[in-house]
Amino acid sequence: QACRPGSHDKCQCFEILGFDVLLDNTLRPWLLEVNRSPSFGTDSQLDVQIKLGVITDALRLVNIKATDKQRKLLSQRTASRRRLLQIGSVKSSRMPLDFIGEHEDAALTLERKKEEVKSRLYQIRQDKELENFEDDNMGDYSRIFPS
Repeated sequence: QACRPGSHDKCQCFEILGFDVLLDNTLRPWLLEVNRSPSFGTDSQLDVQIKLGVITDALRLVNIKATDKQRKLLSQRTASRRRLLQIGSVKSSRMPLDFIGEHEDAALTLERKKEEVKSRLYQIRQDKELENFEDDNMGDYSRIFPS
């Protein structure tokens, strides 16, 4: 449920991939395969250090908080109630356009455009905030996209 359509506020889906690399006698790396479901079993202390670091850094980047589930459930209930009662419905604001004058129609169009701009600016701020959080909490990861 973390990345369903309509849940754009914070996508919490991630995948840890395992890369099998072979080094030749000149220390040139050769990619052998990429595993979608790498083993997290440990055979040595080095395995523990590496895999624990990968898991710790991944979970830190996902940034799941205990309150996220309650906040999401409350948001879904509120949205459900709004749909049932048609509060803030775009349809309800567009229905009377046949009956209003040109001036009111222009004012409504301008108001919609203002709301769209506000919404877009909010999304840009949220994206920048997320990027800053990731930069500050990426541990031993390196950003490859967006660069």
